Amino acid sequence: MAGRRLHSKTAGAKLNFDFRASHFATIFALGLIFLTAGWLTAPSQVGAAQAFKGEVPGLSVLQGKVEKPPEKPQPRDFVGVWKATFQGKTFTALTLKLENDKLAGTLRTGEVDLAPDGEVSNVNQEVGEARAIFDIKLEGQILSFKDKDGDDLNSLEMKLTGANRAELWFLLPDPLPQGMPVPRPFRLTRTEKLPHISNALVG
Repeated sequence: MAGRRLHSKTAGAKLNFDFRASHFATIFALGLIFLTAGWLTAPSQVGAAQAFKGEVPGLSVLQGKVEKPPEKPQPRDFVGVWKATFQGKTFTALTLKLENDKLAGTLRTGEVDLAPDGEVSNVNQEVGEARAIFDIKLEGQILSFKDKDGDDLNSLEMKLTGANRAELWFLLPDPLPQGMPVPRPFRLTRTEKLPHISNALVG
């Protein structure tokens, strides 16, 4: 599924680029007609150069620079709002903040289907109400915590994979229920960074 989604995004970017390119071609053609005026040629060339550099408004261009996660992450590196989405639907939202120099936060989950390879294949229900997480511990590169959903007690682990990317595991019983595929970690993206809350702010 990931490959198909990437392909569709790439195709959309190309369509956008082709449209913009034809637009600049039209301007350039008009520039040739009024070449004696001299003032239209330079802006057309600048516009064409911007198009090929990926500076056309509305066109997203990957910079190719991958920011690595810290080798020894600190609690502050996890602070923020982290979300996992599939086809535009958010099925996991984790909020982490620092209160009195300790991590605290909430978790919101939805309902998803898994493909045979363990990847999310469908979102049946997006995230619901927030639940407080507890027993938050950072050991090495792994942040572990617990969450209680009704009568269910969930254990989870989180690992940073980039400056604003992470993976989240739900620790499931072994062996898994019959017919259940081994889930792949949920890929989280940090959508918002939160400020540190000091003693003075929390009263």
